Amino acid sequence: MEEEDADYTPSGSQPSVGVSSHVSPTVAAAEPSQQQQATGNEVIDVDKEPTAKAKQGRREMASRSDMWEHFEQIKDSANVVQHGKCKYCMRVIKAESKQYGTSSLRKHFNACKRNPHRNAKDPTQALLQATPGEAPGNHKWDPEAIRQAFTEMIIEDELPFAFGEKPGFRKFMAKACPRFNVPSRRTTTRDAVRCYFKEKAMLKKFFKDSCQMVCLTTDCWTSQQQDGYMTVTASFIDENWNLHKKVINFFLIKGHKGEDIGKNLLKCMVEWGMERVMTITVDNASANDGGIVYVRKQLNKTPGNNIAKGKYMHMRCAAHILNLIVQDGLKEVDLSIKRVRAAVRYIRNGGTRLEKFKEILEEEKVDSKTFLKNDVPTRWNSTYIMLKAANVYEKVFTRLAEEDFSYRFALSEENDGFGCPEETDWENAKKMEQFLGHFFDLTTRICALEAIFGGNVVMLSRKDGKRSFQVHVHVEIPDGIDVSARLSFGEGILNYREAHDGDASDDLFYKFRVEHLPPIQLSCLFPSSYPSHQLPFFTMSAEWLDKAMISSLCHMLDITWEEQQGVEVIYQWVQRLQSSSLSYVGFDNEIVLSKGYQTCTEDGGDMRACPDNAPPDVTIPRIIRYNDDKCHEAFLHAIHCCMICFSEFPGVDFIKLPCHHFFCQKCMQTYCKMHVKEGTVLKLLCPDTNCGAVVPPNILKILLGEDEFERWETLLLQRTLDAMVDVAYCPRCQTVCLVDAGDEAVCSSCLFSFCTLCREPRHVGVECISPEEKLHILVKRQMSEKKKKGDIRKRKPKGDIQKRMDEVCSIMEILKDAKQCPQCKMAISKIEGCNKMTCLNCGQLFCYQCNAAITGYDYFKGDCVVFDQAELDRWEMYMDQRVRRQGIARMQAALFEGEYHTCPTCRQGIPKIGNNNHLYCWSCSQHCCALCGKPVEKMSQHFGPTGCKQHTAKTR
Repeated sequence: MEEEDADYTPSGSQPSVGVSSHVSPTVAAAEPSQQQQATGNEVIDVDKEPTAKAKQGRREMASRSDMWEHFEQIKDSANVVQHGKCKYCMRVIKAESKQYGTSSLRKHFNACKRNPHRNAKDPTQALLQATPGEAPGNHKWDPEAIRQAFTEMIIEDELPFAFGEKPGFRKFMAKACPRFNVPSRRTTTRDAVRCYFKEKAMLKKFFKDSCQMVCLTTDCWTSQQQDGYMTVTASFIDENWNLHKKVINFFLIKGHKGEDIGKNLLKCMVEWGMERVMTITVDNASANDGGIVYVRKQLNKTPGNNIAKGKYMHMRCAAHILNLIVQDGLKEVDLSIKRVRAAVRYIRNGGTRLEKFKEILEEEKVDSKTFLKNDVPTRWNSTYIMLKAANVYEKVFTRLAEEDFSYRFALSEENDGFGCPEETDWENAKKMEQFLGHFFDLTTRICALEAIFGGNVVMLSRKDGKRSFQVHVHVEIPDGIDVSARLSFGEGILNYREAHDGDASDDLFYKFRVEHLPPIQLSCLFPSSYPSHQLPFFTMSAEWLDKAMISSLCHMLDITWEEQQGVEVIYQWVQRLQSSSLSYVGFDNEIVLSKGYQTCTEDGGDMRACPDNAPPDVTIPRIIRYNDDKCHEAFLHAIHCCMICFSEFPGVDFIKLPCHHFFCQKCMQTYCKMHVKEGTVLKLLCPDTNCGAVVPPNILKILLGEDEFERWETLLLQRTLDAMVDVAYCPRCQTVCLVDAGDEAVCSSCLFSFCTLCREPRHVGVECISPEEKLHILVKRQMSEKKKKGDIRKRKPKGDIQKRMDEVCSIMEILKDAKQCPQCKMAISKIEGCNKMTCLNCGQLFCYQCNAAITGYDYFKGDCVVFDQAELDRWEMYMDQRVRRQGIARMQAALFEGEYHTCPTCRQGIPKIGNNNHLYCWSCSQHCCALCGKPVEKMSQHFGPTGCKQHTAKTR
């Protein structure tokens, strides 16, 4: 805070300005004619009152505090700033520079509730944080969430439970997050178990409520301690069509018999609540056949749980079958493979052996980046990798057998070995490497395609030793594109030629916009000489391209192969189709669908081009449906902001209404339950203020419980029937009845014929009795009943008659100041305002003056008026009282001219009458204090021992 006197500088010297600790020293030049002469170093004391000469000679400086952008300066007669008036709440704050300065202004600025620039920072407020690999989201300090994440890290990364007790990790956490208390190994163990049971409960609930079919995979093995183990894996698809694979059980078993396997598998299914199992995948062990038979027999006891009574339940593991085939082929050269394997293991299992092997390797000058690798005998692919690495070092192994006796003895038959690899063994190893190499390369290539394209690649059948596959190429459309088609009247499925008399110029031209197009299907078959000499065999098809366009894309792929012959081109093909298909066929701005009546054998077309040949009226719905599905899928994976709670969630947590407005599921659930609980089911509309779309029943069934949804259906039916003019309720049994032309109805349940106007028995040709007459009749009937049964004072009135009397009295009381809706006959009272009324039951507008149905304010241009005279008189009376009160206040201000005070809100003068310092503004109805000039919110808090005195003879 700057002091007023710190800006003075005497001439002829470099001053040393003495300031207090809270004062910022600021030196400014004074006017030359007003400078003071001094010698040496002169110190100006800012706490000392300046002299009159200094005050007179001081130049007025502009305000430098940024607070004056939000406050108005109020100066006294000497042109010195004394107060600051807030521009937002009109409150006056003391700002005299010597005593207060702008600190008080800044405090008020940060606390003013009407200040739009106020930074009300909440210590628990969520902050925006970006996590690698995820979209930015709200971050809030939550120790429970951090502890849960720590437990998940221990589980996912397979860390020891004591990981949190290691000094290095605790030191790191003390710097990264000091507030988090790292759990001990016992706490981590309990959290991991709790997390397991929580996930298990969620998965069991999913199996019970949402999962239709489950595919199981199981396997058994025996440990070195001769203990039998069994694992069960469940594969299923969720509501969003995502494939999941969960290991649901891992346990000890008594034996490997078929019945034991079946019982344990069935026990696991019962534990997880699985009732419908599609397939069970096992290996080719004979015991598994018996286990599947046992499970099938038990599941078939409950009809409808299995497809075709479990006929196709047994699935044999393809990987196990493939491994058995390869292992059977390896038996032909089993001795050679065993010798090479033993030689590799000998070198890999010793330090001195490895050094000796490397010495011979340098002498033989064998150059290879791949060293020896052990294999797993039951896995053919690891055997291939071992043979491929060992064949490079054939010379080294041959020389090692000549020079190293321990090597020959370790592998000799005398030491229960198979002998050292000989020349014939190396030839067999090379042949087996070449044989397995083709299959290994093809498998690796297919796996690479699956890794690159994911779910967009589909593996097809194997033909003549060649593997075929299909890639779904999604064309890139950054900003969407228009699709148009001309629907002819005389062609296609929709043939309108007979009912149309015009020419071709009158054909229907249909146009729509999409963000996603159906994929181009590229089917490929790898030849044996690919990629060195021959390109892959392929065919191409697309729903929105004709034969000529697909042929041009085939030519584009041929050119790509010619430019990069001898290398893998599938990835380049897919990339070009994704980025260049539209521009290559001339669809830069718009896609025009053809009529689609060409055939694949048409002259001039590529035989590899396979168009869909569907007419536009069939292709258009397919494109629109695919675009909608993809847009919905993108919506589910994106992050959106709820316009009710303004929180960000993924799309799966949102409810998207048919009007395309979406809100988070929690807000929508609260919104719907509130309306159902209060009975305002007709107001269950889209929460958007500019939209009146109704929330459909399928969404309500998701958001509401069974009881709430049943209540919604009941209330909606009741509100709908109440809004219908030709529907009435039977007075006896409350059955819904249809009203005849003469305002009469007959109950279909009790056959009671009644008048719908007075709810009395039918009276043809007789006017309905008024409520007063009905009440008089009921009173007489009640009195007669009492006389018949005894003393009036000892007998209670008959319940049915008394109930009807109460009902008639209520109707009479309502009709005194209410009118019935012209459509649904609902009684409506007007408290104040205009005569245009809206029925909350059926939404009908009507005039309260004549009780006629209207459409708006235009109706009041006739005989009826918008406001009654009584309403106008009430408003004028209210205004007259306010004007009278203002006039009296002005007169009082004139009489007590010397004792008036300024309102801190509206700046009007308020007179002080008597000794009371509690003032009331006649203009803005604001209470304020005559002593401090501040608004008074609570009199007990403002006036008292610690505040201002409420009664004083003088203000200041």
